[in-house]
Amino acid sequence: MPDADNMPETTDPEDREIVETLAKLQSMFNQITTLRTLLPEKLINPTRFALENPLGYDPEKLADYLQDAAHVGSQDLVRFKKDWHSEDVRHLWHAVNTGDAPQGEDAWSVDYGDLVIRARNQTSQSVIVNGLTSGQQPQTDADLAKATSDFRAKHPDIKIDVTDEAHPLPLNISIAQLDFRVEQNQTPGATDFTVTGKHNTEPFALRDGIVDAIRRSEGRSNLPVVLEMLAAYRDVKTRPCDKCNKLVKNLQLPLVRRLKPESSNEEVEFLALHEECT
Repeated sequence: MPDADNMPETTDPEDREIVETLAKLQSMFNQITTLRTLLPEKLINPTRFALENPLGYDPEKLADYLQDAAHVGSQDLVRFKKDWHSEDVRHLWHAVNTGDAPQGEDAWSVDYGDLVIRARNQTSQSVIVNGLTSGQQPQTDADLAKATSDFRAKHPDIKIDVTDEAHPLPLNISIAQLDFRVEQNQTPGATDFTVTGKHNTEPFALRDGIVDAIRRSEGRSNLPVVLEMLAAYRDVKTRPCDKCNKLVKNLQLPLVRRLKPESSNEEVEFLALHEECT
């Protein structure tokens, strides 16, 4: 387990390449650990429990769980094969096999993936999203309308409705069969945007969890960022955590969406994380 207290705050530019290589190895190590648990813990044991307790397990829920576990496991296996056969890993193993590489007892005392993210933040402190920095916000109705129009054009598969044609906000948006409402914060002096459940709809635990995660996130002063963050929840029921590679951890899905430091105007990407993996 990486020790957060011993994590270096900065990475020397000369060490960037080796840190990124270690991050790749650490990610593959975590993928192997996850794949080892696929059959015994995620497929066999739940099935055995259901057979031994036929009256205490909902068959429909079991089928849904097994289907999701098999789907995620298949995706994990494809991703691992891609990483294993990549050119950079091939060169890495060649260097290891032809050099003197003593074995340590605790290879992952540092979270190298997190260290890579910190290093990238050192060289890119301002992320541009649709022409706006994360600290800026559209001021006029025309700016807000353009942000909504650009989002609709970029994601034609997402259902989005403006509640009042005379004003760009609030708007209703459906993601992963969940209904949300986006509007400007009406608190005096506030300059951000809020995401709630669509008005007059029943409470839903998953949607409430997403709303809470967005409320505690950064970038809410930027409407394009808020909309792209909502779009990043389209695969919330199947996308595993980018840190621990697990879909469910302590009965929780990875509901945190954190903007990747390398995101650009053309490609906005988010990390998916469990709360305890942030």
